[in-house]
Amino acid sequence: MAAIKEILTQYLPDIEQTIQDALTDTPPFIRGVIEYHFGWVDQNFEPIASEKGKALRPTVCLLVFEALTGQHRDALPVAACLEMIHNFTLLH
Repeated sequence: MAAIKEILTQYLPDIEQTIQDALTDTPPFIRGVIEYHFGWVDQNFEPIASEKGKALRPTVCLLVFEALTGQHRDALPVAACLEMIHNFTLLH
């Protein structure tokens, strides 16, 4: 089981950074709401350390891309989009 958890979490920092980079030009209040939904900040928009989601969809995307090409970085924008779309569907 530990190996599976490692596989599922190995890309999380890259996925989260790609999402945060995509939010750079987002107005602060809107960005705060998005960061709250992702569990990165509390209700006062203060950073928190919390249990992260699995990010299964973007992880599978990156695993497949890496299996085909030998690297995952070029697929990070697509993987981040998958995670944002998934989170959007949870809100609606």
